[in-house]
Amino acid sequence: MLKNAGTNNASVEELSKQADILGIDTHIYASEYGIGVSGDFPVNSMAQSLDYINNRILNPNLSQEEFKKSVSRVKDFYSSMEVSPWDKFDNAMFKGTALQFRTKDTLKGLDEITLDDVKNFYKEIFEKSQGKMVLTGPFEKH
Repeated sequence: MLKNAGTNNASVEELSKQADILGIDTHIYASEYGIGVSGDFPVNSMAQSLDYINNRILNPNLSQEEFKKSVSRVKDFYSSMEVSPWDKFDNAMFKGTALQFRTKDTLKGLDEITLDDVKNFYKEIFEKSQGKMVLTGPFEKH
């Protein structure tokens, strides 16, 4: 949903146009460990690019319509995956952790998850997380 649903104040198309204007390339995701964003952008658009990233993180479009679309996309993705030889190993070694769950578990879980589950998880990430950021670039030059 973070990648494909836009924000509460901008559609995916609007965000794409904004990214093109800023010259920013981002990858945003949520996982069992938190929310992650990586981005590349010109130094001269750093302030606007960081605002863009902030908007994507703090104002995701977590609507019922986007939830349904996202579940469908994830089902399509995982339905086409082959069984991994690591599944049995991961299940045994990582029991009780998120790493234990494999493709078939994810597919089953998609039928059980609700939008409220997603919203609550997103909220929990913010309540229990520590933020960190790494910026690299020729700062002495600018």
